[in-house]
Amino acid sequence: MITKIPASRVARLDVPQAVLGESVRWDDRRGLVFYVDTEGRELRGYDPADGSHRIWPLEQRGGAWFPSLDGRLLMAMETGLFWFSPETAQTELYAPLEPDAPEMRGNDGRCDPQGRLWISTMNMEKEAESDRGRLYRVAPDGSAPEPVMEGLHVANTTAFSPDGRRMYFADTPLRRVWRFDFDGRTGTMSGRRTFFALDDDATGQPDGACMDSDGGLWVAMPKGGRVERRDP
Repeated sequence: MITKIPASRVARLDVPQAVLGESVRWDDRRGLVFYVDTEGRELRGYDPADGSHRIWPLEQRGGAWFPSLDGRLLMAMETGLFWFSPETAQTELYAPLEPDAPEMRGNDGRCDPQGRLWISTMNMEKEAESDRGRLYRVAPDGSAPEPVMEGLHVANTTAFSPDGRRMYFADTPLRRVWRFDFDGRTGTMSGRRTFFALDDDATGQPDGACMDSDGGLWVAMPKGGRVERRDP
């Protein structure tokens, strides 16, 4: 079921235009909404308390980011996963991603309830025409990223249900969101089935997503020009 959100509940923020905005998330430690302008090579921070806006230049295109206990952000970028400090603007490599394929870059990602990171890669040159993207799993112990799925075009919509028993995932150009059974103990996915699919590009392509406390999946729809909430 699709939940329609009244236009009166939607507000456009007065922030600089991004070339390609990605990974909008809240950092409760700093009280900022961070997001990435991938093609603009910038990390951006919006303060809803006073409407101020900050911009940090990045050395590479960025995708998903995650807060860490020491205050740094872990960011998926062109050549791998990097630590980035908003206070010092210093960047440090954490782990490479596909070092033998310079046309690939880090894209979407999510942290599961057990603290694992799930990071996807995509082809910067061919995007939807290339199926060389992968989904990686990164364990909390700091071990190297482990590929768990291949043959992806532009992987997005990574999310986990509130009870941690379901995982959601999409390959954007295929216009299809999948739902998996998820084993939090082992970090494995199984039982893939279609959660919902879109008819054509005019109706949209599933991209960035998040899940609310009731289990509703909120999905941004590029080309469809909207955000949907899908109720499982």
